[in-house]
Amino acid sequence: MRVEVLFVPGCPNYAPAVARVKKILASESLTPEVEEIPIYSLEEARALTFPGSPTVRINGDDVEPIETSTPGLA
Repeated sequence: MRVEVLFVPGCPNYAPAVARVKKILASESLTPEVEEIPIYSLEEARALTFPGSPTVRINGDDVEPIETSTPGLA
């Protein structure tokens, strides 16, 4: 299982999101590494189809997909 948290540095919701993801994984007796991926530029956001900070993906799928996926630094 691949778990990623993509975020814009300085995002106030990033650390709580990582903590929640780790807590949920532990409650299910899962121990995958949570990869934390900072997004620094609009180019990176577009390349990773990054809809906003934070974004949690499991095996490449967004856990909260949105209808409009306009990448950006938000």
